Amino acid sequence: MRLRVLLAIAVLICAFIGYEAYQRFGPSIYRYRIVVTVNTPEGVKTGAAVREVQYSRAIIKLPESAAAVATQEGEAVIIDLPDGRPLFALLSTDPYDVFQAAYGNDRPETLNAALAAGRVVPLKPIPGRIPAQSGYPRFVRFRDLDDPSSIEDVDPKSIQSTGGKYAVRTVTIQMTSAAVTHQISNRLAWIGKFEGGYIPNTNGLCECSFKMGN
Repeated sequence: MRLRVLLAIAVLICAFIGYEAYQRFGPSIYRYRIVVTVNTPEGVKTGAAVREVQYSRAIIKLPESAAAVATQEGEAVIIDLPDGRPLFALLSTDPYDVFQAAYGNDRPETLNAALAAGRVVPLKPIPGRIPAQSGYPRFVRFRDLDDPSSIEDVDPKSIQSTGGKYAVRTVTIQMTSAAVTHQISNRLAWIGKFEGGYIPNTNGLCECSFKMGN
C-alpha cells in the first residue's frame, strides 16, 4: 500500500515537472494572414495565405546561441492576374524579419497584443536591410508554371504584362487563429519534388520559398 502511494506521488511530481518544463520551454505558436493586393487595368486583385510560426525555447542556452528557434509552416501568396500568369509573393526564410517589419520585434507580448487587437498592419521593408532580410516578400512569376526554371523576378511596382502594367498596391499582415492554408501544391505540380531544397537552374532559389512544413 505504501509503495503504491509513493509511486502515485512520484507520478504526480513527474507530471508537474513536465508541465512546468512545457510552460517554460514548450513551443509558442503564432499564425498570421498575409494579404497582397495588386492594381490592374481590370481592378484590384487579391491573394492571401495563412502561415504559422513556432518558437521553441532552448532549455540550456549556450554562448552565442539563440534563446529560441523559429520554424514555420505555410506557403507563398498566389495572386491571379488578368493575363493568366499568377504572381507569387514568396515566403521569408526567417519569420523574425516579417514580424520585425510589421511590429518592430517578435516578442511574445508584442505578438499576443497584435492577436488580441486584430489589427491589419502594412508590411514595409526594414530600412537598411538587404531585400532577402527586409521582411518584405520577393515577387516572382513563371513563363510556364510546370517549369520552375522559367521563373522571373518582377518589380512589384511595375509588373509587365501583355494586358498592361500591374503594380503591387499593398502587403499587409494580421495575427490570426485561422487554419494554415495549403493551396500552392494545387497550382505548382513540382512542389515536393525537390524536398524543400534548391531548385536547379533558378540561381539558387529554394523550394522552401514556396512552401514550408506539411
